[in-house]
Formats: sequence, structure tokens, C-alpha cells
Amino acid sequence: SCTVETLPRSGGEAMDYTVPAYDPSFPGAALTSHISYWAGCGVNDILWTLETTSGDTLLLRQSITVYEQEIAVFRPEDTPMETVEDLQALMDYIDVELSRDTAVEIYLPPLTYDGELELPFTRGVSIYGSAEGENRTTFTGPLTVHSSYTQLSRFDGVAFAGSGGVGVTASDGTHFDNCSFSGWDTAALALDGAWIGAQNCVFDGNGVALHFNTNVSYSYSNPHYVNNRFLNNGTALLIDALPGSEVLDFGGSLFHGNDADFVNNAGHSLDTSGAKLS
Repeated sequence: SCTVETLPRSGGEAMDYTVPAYDPSFPGAALTSHISYWAGCGVNDILWTLETTSGDTLLLRQSITVYEQEIAVFRPEDTPMETVEDLQALMDYIDVELSRDTAVEIYLPPLTYDGELELPFTRGVSIYGSAEGENRTTFTGPLTVHSSYTQLSRFDGVAFAGSGGVGVTASDGTHFDNCSFSGWDTAALALDGAWIGAQNCVFDGNGVALHFNTNVSYSYSNPHYVNNRFLNNGTALLIDALPGSEVLDFGGSLFHGNDADFVNNAGHSLDTSGAKLS
């Protein structure tokens, strides 16, 4: 038998955990327990108790420490955000002036940004778009994610509208939620070090929607590609290389009008049972 406990130290709150069970996304593990934590947890000891058929008891203990993180927030009312040059100056400021341990949130106005943008080298940032009438936060030029280190790079509510080329090139963990991509040769490209996650997004009219060509991901993976729409692309998902053995889940996603829904050159595990293919 096997049980798991989360034991908080010094007045901390107990972390949540799932009952140990086999998880096909981690085939190398006999049993997996998923741990959830928040700022109030402090330090928890994760204790596995294994009872063997010979009567022995094995105790496996791991400690997890959670620290509160400072957050720097930038908004249009207090930071210049009228042009992509303004945004690049902000990214450069974040790179030089802010501690790597500080999380960064950027709230953008419903403007169209023309030109290239490079995110900071020292950490990821969370970028939130907005909408007003028919106007929406939109990037028409290529965007590069260099590194996330202690913070994942996130985009929420942003449109990427191109006319060829690569929309987003990532070399570290990057996640998109409620975003749209159209008009790119490749909408989002994951190179070595990266894993690109996407949920509730629309990929419409691209040569390739998602392209994975990475042999290692440094800080992030998320196999749940749920509730996306892949429409009228040349190839919806192209996998040349992707590390790990997590099963990519496309539950609730729609594939329609693509020349090819999947080109899986790496033979990575996919679950399309919950997707609609037409």
C-alpha cells in the first residue's frame, strides 16, 4: 500500500494533494501524487509511506518551501505604452532595474503595436491585453521570449496578426490563454528550452499554428491544449522534437479546414479523443 501526507511546519497551511495513482503522462513513475500550494503554505513535508508485502515500512520525505513574491504592476495610466518602442523600453527597464525574484504584470491598452518586441532576458512577464469596441491589444510584428527563469511568460487576451514570418519565438516556458493568431507562416515556435502552452485560443489561417522543435524545456510544461480552435491552417500542430512523455490532451478543441491537423515527426503521445476533427 501507499499513502501521502502533507505536513506543514511552523503554522503553515497543509498543501493539497491527490491520492497516489498511476498517471499515463508520467509512465516512468509507478504512482504519482500532484501537489498544489499557495502563499500561506510556508514549509510542508511531503511524506510517502510505503508498506511492502514483506512487512517493511518505507518513508520517503521531501520538503517544499513556498515564499511570497513581490509583484511589479505596469498599467497604461502610469507607464508609456503607446508604441512598440515604448514597450521595448519597458522591457529593457525591467531587465536592468527589477530583481529577478520580482514577478511582473503588464496591462496593455487596446492598441495595435507594429514592429518587433523582445521580452526581458532575466525573467518572464505576464502580459494582459484588453478590448474596447472593435479594438483589441494586437501585435503585428514578431515577438521573442528569451527566458522565464523564476516566472513563466504568459499572454492573456492578446491578438497576434501577422503577414508571414514567425509570430512568437520562444526559448523558455510560454503560455497563451484567450489569444488569437492569424496570418503567420508559423504562429508560435518552441525552440530548445521552451514549452508553449495554449488554452482557449484561436489559430486561424497560419502556415503552421504550433511548431515544437525543442529537445529540452527548462521550467514549464503543460500538456492540456483544451478548448482551442485550429482553423484553416496549413498544419495545426507540427512536432519535430518535444521532451518528456506527457500526453498532449486536446479535449474540447476544434480542428477544421486545416491541410493537416497533426504532423507528429517525433511520435509524441497525443490524446485527441475529446477533440472535434472535421
